Amino acid sequence: MNRQTGQNAISSDDLARIGAPNLVYVKRRQIDDAELFSIHAADGTELLLAETRDIAFAAARQQGLEPVDIQ
Repeated sequence: MNRQTGQNAISSDDLARIGAPNLVYVKRRQIDDAELFSIHAADGTELLLAETRDIAFAAARQQGLEPVDIQ
């Protein structure tokens, strides 16, 4: 792990190694005036934007993926 500003930093490669192949991360985002939820692969690649957290989780699960929240 890298040390930056006194906090542990995890690179996208580290996330890919520790994540299961079907694990995706759901992140809350503010785009313009809208609150959206993005789904990201373990390497940080954005896969999808959804209008709600529930839709993001449902979309991931429909594809056989296991979503988890990330901040």
